[in-house]
Amino acid sequence: MKILFLSQSQRSTQLAADPSVRYRCFHLAEELRRQGCLADICHMDAFEPEFARRYDVFVFHRPRIDKGFARARSIIADAGRLAIADFDDLIFDVAAAHASPQILSRNASLFSVSRQHAKAFKALETFDHVTVSTQPLTDRARALLPHAKIEIVPNGLSARWCQYGWERTRGIRPGRIVGYFPGTSSHNHDFPVVEDALRAFLDQHRDFHFLVVGPLKFKSDLFPTERVKHLPPVPYYELPAVIAGCWCTIAPLADTPFNRCKSGLKFFESAAWGVPVAGTPSRTCASTRTAARNSRLIQRSGRKPWPPWLGQISDRNFQPGDAPGPRTPAWPIPRPPFGLKPSPRGARTHEGRAPVQHLAPGSRVGEAVPGQSL
Repeated sequence: MKILFLSQSQRSTQLAADPSVRYRCFHLAEELRRQGCLADICHMDAFEPEFARRYDVFVFHRPRIDKGFARARSIIADAGRLAIADFDDLIFDVAAAHASPQILSRNASLFSVSRQHAKAFKALETFDHVTVSTQPLTDRARALLPHAKIEIVPNGLSARWCQYGWERTRGIRPGRIVGYFPGTSSHNHDFPVVEDALRAFLDQHRDFHFLVVGPLKFKSDLFPTERVKHLPPVPYYELPAVIAGCWCTIAPLADTPFNRCKSGLKFFESAAWGVPVAGTPSRTCASTRTAARNSRLIQRSGRKPWPPWLGQISDRNFQPGDAPGPRTPAWPIPRPPFGLKPSPRGARTHEGRAPVQHLAPGSRVGEAVPGQSL
């Protein structure tokens, strides 16, 4: 089976720098290749008609209506190939636009966000097969598109990322550091959930430091400045070493329709290195924790308020766990959806090979490799 992931990411020159493309395309393509599929990645601007003959299945990552989408969709339909829409966020629901992180973080107007959602929904309407990352997204997609076949393809970590990180984190001992890795500025509205409790915690426990990696606007002058370090984003493949140096990480989320659909990536990325996560309880993280073989490593806030949980981690007897190791699968492993079967012969051909990327002329290869800032 040959699968092509088609993305309309705005980061067309460096696809893997888009966290969503990384998880929904690169990580899935890597695992599908291990299972025996040929899986590649293409930006919509680089789509060629011949691809409709070369590949069997086309996964449209976060599709939205525009000329490039309409052209590719028509060519693939004429060739009789299977087309799948894939979403990992509630960006196809126009009714939820007011709760978008872009709105709550004041990065965009309601008009522009509603327009983006409408384009995504118009694209979604053209599909009979849909994959999403979480159950809440399934519920919403099914309500809007009752005729479609919808399956969950959960997010998972890259085996290559874990293997590389394992080599980089051996020997690292955690310091008394509470780490926060927001990733994007869309989390500006989430941090207030824990801000007061964290500030009080640092006032009471002067041996702890607060590390922020990534964009975040917060009232830094109210924190003990000598124990707060704010760094720019680090290369994705260097992230394990930074996480492993933390006593715990935090993953606060405001209670919004968007956040209730999230898959808990910060939960995955921290727990992979045995670092506990103090996170806002969510249906998705709870189900993942149950499925994880190494769930004993995960410490979460549960339904307790933030202050008692933060007080718990300050205990000198509290120790972070050991990282599971590169050969210990602890996360959902993606499988081909809709009963599609990989070829046993193909496993010998494609296993261990990085996905090919079809990029527009002048683009840089966007593979998530060591040294690339994400």
